[in-house]
Amino acid sequence: MNKILAASGLAVLAFLIGFAVILTTPSSTITPQNPRGGRGYQYAITPQPCGPFTATGQNLTWTPGSCDAGHRFKICLTVTDALNQTATTCQFLNVRGACTIYTADLNMDNKVDISDLVLVANEFGQIGSNLAGDLYGNGSVTLRDLTCVASWFGQPVPAF
Repeated sequence: MNKILAASGLAVLAFLIGFAVILTTPSSTITPQNPRGGRGYQYAITPQPCGPFTATGQNLTWTPGSCDAGHRFKICLTVTDALNQTATTCQFLNVRGACTIYTADLNMDNKVDISDLVLVANEFGQIGSNLAGDLYGNGSVTLRDLTCVASWFGQPVPAF
């Protein structure tokens, strides 16, 4: 998804970055578009992940570690363009692999409710990659995934 950021007095900068992404692959690379000859790219990840990440030029590559499973991370990118103007965008990433309130909040609306249960129920019994209801990242949506969401039902997600 392209997000275009604008602020008063700043040039418009476009990034190839989404705001609700679930990390499903062992390693993920984020590469922003560079429409205006960007000169500087700075990434910040909070909280500090245990898996290694590298920022080289405009690319960020992160391989979550096992202790990252079940956590929500905030990744922010600040770009400085050729006119020395800056803009920042952030996205949240959930790392699958454990039953936590963050993984149970499938649609990332900061609460675990009926819409999260419906997402799991709609994919129940399916096998494949990139299934929204696959909280454990094992390639299938099972009773274990449904039970996880049900166990957090009605709970608000703590503020980040």
